[in-house]
Amino acid sequence: MTTTIKAEQGNTGASSRNNTASNNRTDEMYTETEVLGEGVYQVVDRFGDHCVVRAPKETISVTQIKQEIEHLEKLRGHRNVVQYFGVVHDSDGMYLRQELCLPRNLASLMAKRKFLTEPEVRYFGKQIVEDARDIHRNGIIHRDLNPGNIF
Repeated sequence: MTTTIKAEQGNTGASSRNNTASNNRTDEMYTETEVLGEGVYQVVDRFGDHCVVRAPKETISVTQIKQEIEHLEKLRGHRNVVQYFGVVHDSDGMYLRQELCLPRNLASLMAKRKFLTEPEVRYFGKQIVEDARDIHRNGIIHRDLNPGNIF
């Protein structure tokens, strides 16, 4: 099934993921091209070349979703945090729109190379520690810090 959302100017929208959604960009159409991943709490779909839509499952409460939105708003513009474009509300729930980060993450690099050099480990380690510190200073704990989430 193909799903299309229309991104319009604005910050939030009250419409279905199957119809229109507002975005901080100018009018633009996004068509779901693939499911990027599925976990216990959400499904992540790719929409076009720049956007993913995270669809939380029923295993996560509305309160938890709203808390994550607050955290993403606090971290908006951080140099090493995936950018948050807004949320779409409809009768089925809330969908978070974020920057698409492809093609590689630290997990894919580790799988491809098997080993990282000591300078590479220092480079990634320093960034991870600095970014975790920045996030913690905002009162936020990253509860899923793993190589697959480091781009």
